[in-house]
Amino acid sequence: GLQDGACYDFNGTTSSIDIGSEVIGTNAVTVSAWVKTDGYGENNFGRVVDNGQQYIYTSSVTAQIFFKRSIGGTAAEAPWPSTNHGKWIHVAATSTAAGALKIYINGIDSTTTAGSGSPTAGTTNTFIGNTSNSDRTWDGSIRDVKIFPSELDAADIRKLYAGENPKKNLNVELVVSG
Repeated sequence: GLQDGACYDFNGTTSSIDIGSEVIGTNAVTVSAWVKTDGYGENNFGRVVDNGQQYIYTSSVTAQIFFKRSIGGTAAEAPWPSTNHGKWIHVAATSTAAGALKIYINGIDSTTTAGSGSPTAGTTNTFIGNTSNSDRTWDGSIRDVKIFPSELDAADIRKLYAGENPKKNLNVELVVSG
């Protein structure tokens, strides 16, 4: 796993990073990041990324991590027990252009419920660690956020987890090296 080092720290109440534009889009996408939770975040729904309509978040209500891309669709779900708190964990969420969603934890497809639904265009800039409303702050640390304009396959996700470059185009790379 990842060792402690330079990262973006979110306090669970007011922190956020505004990317400056909406970068997730409505086509196929992969969002990956190394995350460490101290808790489930503000209002028990801390965001890793959010653009007003599409987001990755944890929930204390169900002890899961979710990836959702549409208003009428369903979220992909994977377990996120409180035993994950305090540990660096690699999360990658993938989506086809049609909205078939998966979540990978530490390079392994951990999806327990596959998400679906046509992606809805973001209504705000893309935020790291919160929403544009500042009401879902991440509680913990985030580093090495990468947003790819394609659905990476399992082999590429394993490369990301191993710290290798899958040699794909990036929409955003927000990297903090430790």
